[in-house]
Amino acid sequence: MTIASLRRLISLPVALIIGLGIHMDWHLARPMDQRLSAHLSAHWILAVPLFLGVAWYFARRWPVRGIWPVVVTVGVGTLVGEVIEPLLEVLAGDTLADAYEPLRVRAFITYLGVGLVILGVTFARLRGSSHELQ
Repeated sequence: MTIASLRRLISLPVALIIGLGIHMDWHLARPMDQRLSAHLSAHWILAVPLFLGVAWYFARRWPVRGIWPVVVTVGVGTLVGEVIEPLLEVLAGDTLADAYEPLRVRAFITYLGVGLVILGVTFARLRGSSHELQ
């Protein structure tokens, strides 16, 4: 696979924004006894505007490329936010158990679940009315 063909399958800035959103969600969800935390039960609400924007971006910028660029970009963003970033915490001194504690995994699943529903519904609606986007 060449760099040019990879560029057709991913928006790296969008993937990094998704990864940042996943990381920010953890700060919103985790208990107050941890630094930079908010302990919000509705932490997942951040997924709504972020994934609305992702759907709009792909429907507007890449209207004829199908769903694969969306899937690859969300996959890379998820890899950045929920795999690479916690591993960096381990390298900074946290334990693997702390970096992947059950609360973090649960918060991530909730956030991504809401985000994927918003993304799917919005993308389908926008693609259905893609003639209005031009």
